[in-house]
Amino acid sequence: MSHPVARWPAPAKLNLFLHVTGRRPDGYHDLETLFQLIDLCDEIEVINTEKGSIVLENGAPGVAAEKDLVFRAARLLAELRASPIPAPPSHLAPALLASSAMNGALFDSTFNFFFKLRYAKVYDAILTTPVSVDDLALGELLWSNLRGVIYATAFLTVMFGFGLVSSPLALLAPVAVIFIGFAFGAAGFAITTHMRSWKDFDFIFIILTPLFLFSATFYPVEIYPEVLRWIVELSPLTRGTHLVRSLCFGDLNLFMLVDIAYLSAIGYAGYRHAVRRLGSLLLR
Repeated sequence: MSHPVARWPAPAKLNLFLHVTGRRPDGYHDLETLFQLIDLCDEIEVINTEKGSIVLENGAPGVAAEKDLVFRAARLLAELRASPIPAPPSHLAPALLASSAMNGALFDSTFNFFFKLRYAKVYDAILTTPVSVDDLALGELLWSNLRGVIYATAFLTVMFGFGLVSSPLALLAPVAVIFIGFAFGAAGFAITTHMRSWKDFDFIFIILTPLFLFSATFYPVEIYPEVLRWIVELSPLTRGTHLVRSLCFGDLNLFMLVDIAYLSAIGYAGYRHAVRRLGSLLLR
């Protein structure tokens, strides 16, 4: 499984003067200085791992890790923080892209579908033609999926504009979104066939809100207790987020195949159930 990666520049500076005024109890010094930032910089890369330990790589030559300022700052931050550190924008953006695809597909396959099914009676008219229930369901599913892809493509364009993409493989994100849209679109169809009124849609939001908050969108799954972590791992949005995030970071891994298989299974099960329910509702 890929781990969250964040990168920050460490700009260099040119000291115009520097005066050490004293030593503090924590070992650091108070300074009076005037400096000018310059265009040179190092890059600090932080990887959040499952172990929670702090490991310094490519530190200053000849300086022990315990004396390295980067290592000491990371250790101090780990000791002081009382809650997990929110993900940086480059880590958060792929998850929001996956969420936008979910919303695009799900809302079209629930609210729009319910209106056409219960009020406009669009499908009753369509079935008077040679179109079958399978054709009808497939067409609606393809449209809801296309809407999810459109949402995700627009979001990806913004990500490129703000420099939040780390790999050209991110261009494949709209393809990955097809599996997210298929899973949530088909699930939405299946659930909506059981809806009796608009009030029933409150249950959609009851499901969507925890999905969005606890599907590795803002924090890595490693922060959750063991039992809750496995529940989060089984969330279809977690699998979709991992799939998109892997592409955006250029991290191709075997878990992506698991993501695709899992989302496809949910989508197929939802599609078949929706077809059966539509048949019983429209062909009575």
